[in-house]
Amino acid sequence: MMKVAAAGPLSNLLLAMLAGMVFRLLNGTGLLSESIYLLILYFTQINIALAVFNLIPVAPLDGSQIFSAYLMRKNPQLAWKIQSYGPQVLFGLILFGYITGFSILWLFMRPFVNFFMILFLGGSPM
Repeated sequence: MMKVAAAGPLSNLLLAMLAGMVFRLLNGTGLLSESIYLLILYFTQINIALAVFNLIPVAPLDGSQIFSAYLMRKNPQLAWKIQSYGPQVLFGLILFGYITGFSILWLFMRPFVNFFMILFLGGSPM
């Protein structure tokens, strides 16, 4: 089950990596117009953000399947609480960000997204 759950985030990272390769090939050739640049940039960032978001260890996200076995061995009480209350907390955080315009989730996700943006694109364009 863990391999199936990991397929989603890994496919997002693979797509982002391929977009980064296209970016690096076209960058400096004169073939990279502003619209193509933005398309590759947003495509890469969205795929990385989806991968990171899906790795959050809360059901129904893929991270819950990937990390549940480990968490059950290390701290079964915490695993039970995350499974029980995690979806409501996640929904609350998403709703809070939507209402206020300040995303607590993005605060935690941003360092990972920036890391992969730098890794795949050769720098943080944003």
